[in-house]
Amino acid sequence: MRTVTPAERDLARIIWEQAGNQPASPQGQNLMTATFEKLRLHLLKLIGVMGFQTMFARALALAKLEIDWLHDVQIDQDGSLIGFVEAAFKSETNDAAEGGIALLAHLLSLLDNSIGEILTFRLVKSIWPEISDESILFNAGEGP
Repeated sequence: MRTVTPAERDLARIIWEQAGNQPASPQGQNLMTATFEKLRLHLLKLIGVMGFQTMFARALALAKLEIDWLHDVQIDQDGSLIGFVEAAFKSETNDAAEGGIALLAHLLSLLDNSIGEILTFRLVKSIWPEISDESILFNAGEGP
């Protein structure tokens, strides 16, 4: 199993920050879950509920190895997160962001590994069109 590349982690950070994810406010609560919800809704169309739930559960398991507070988070039967916001509020503010970024990075990595860089690029671009193409490219010098 390959690990998250620096480019995948950078992309996760860009998505997280552009979405305005700040756990310290009620608006931040909605944005934190909205980032994953946007991705979930798009991926459900491609890989179905079971496929997404499996991929998201794997991403969460991998992110839990990096971020302790994610152990309180679970995946619901429809693939949505359970307990993410509550667990993030219990952690330090910076650690909350790092947990979201780690989970998103592992999900992007699994996507890249499963459907390839070009389809992952198109998916990310369709969900977050404001992100520059260069930010989405995973391999330096290579791209769609």
